[in-house]
Amino acid sequence: MRYILIFTLSILLGSSCTVTSSPHNSAPSVTKEISNEDLKIEIFNGVDSKEINAKKSPHISDHGITKGFFGIIFYSKNGYHPESNLFKSMGGPVEIKIISLQKIEKFETGILTGAVFNSVSGGKVVEYSGISKIYRNEHIEITNDNVSFSAITDKDGVYRIALPRGAYRVSTKNTEMKNVTIETGKTSILNILKNITLVD
Repeated sequence: MRYILIFTLSILLGSSCTVTSSPHNSAPSVTKEISNEDLKIEIFNGVDSKEINAKKSPHISDHGITKGFFGIIFYSKNGYHPESNLFKSMGGPVEIKIISLQKIEKFETGILTGAVFNSVSGGKVVEYSGISKIYRNEHIEITNDNVSFSAITDKDGVYRIALPRGAYRVSTKNTEMKNVTIETGKTSILNILKNITLVD
């Protein structure tokens, strides 16, 4: 097996009709060092995602997340399982971490990942932006016409699951169903908004 550098999660993909992905399983510690310049890095602010150019700087200055609220950085590369890190904005630049990605071993599979969260909105003087709450141990249901899968969010409110290529419907408790297409060897990010926190 080949790997890219530090944090890893096992993605469980069996042969039964219902498959569960758990955030609590660890992968072997075989690693291969690679520069962040070779990764696709996206920052999510609770509303939309922005791709970051790690070649310019190891820090993100214009993330747009209000101090005291949260954002998530997603790291991905074709052929590898993605990773992410949740951070709290302190009003200044955010460091781009060195991350380890595990190589996708199963043929004709891609990865679905994303966060389950509440966003913040409002503000009399300055418009607030960011994630106000993440949902840990949230069950995600992924289905198509032939099979169903499930995933569970980790301590950062993020889920990850390897899926056969194809079109799926994704839902969790008290949210509308969303559609997503999985491509072989690629990462699809689908963040799921549960509520909006309004502030003055």
